Amino acid sequence: MKIIVSSKQEKDLIKRFLTAMREMDGIDTIISLDAEVADGEDEFYFKTDDEKFLEDAINSAKIEIDEKIYPLCIEHYQITGTCVICGTQTEGTIDGEDVSYDDYLDMMSPQHLKEWKCESCLEKERRDAE
Repeated sequence: MKIIVSSKQEKDLIKRFLTAMREMDGIDTIISLDAEVADGEDEFYFKTDDEKFLEDAINSAKIEIDEKIYPLCIEHYQITGTCVICGTQTEGTIDGEDVSYDDYLDMMSPQHLKEWKCESCLEKERRDAE
């Protein structure tokens, strides 16, 4: 199986996910859950031999980077912080755009959070600088 991601950080995330799936018997867990929630034979997500193919896919996955593809994203309100000036808890980004995994890692890094400002304090700081 080939998995194409848009950055090295995404590649590292997917590698960790595949490693966890192998080491935590993720396919066995999913197959067991499938059997638990199925109401009848037609309700299963996976067929009898699918497990073997899924295990092979996880064990043989090749992860490639192509910066032209759309990145993994989350909704902007997942970004949270506390303003270092006024102490206001903030949620989301000023522009309201989805946030890529790379941007999320940057925005939520300890260094970035040490400089976190709410929109009001950021605007005041910009006006004062003019």
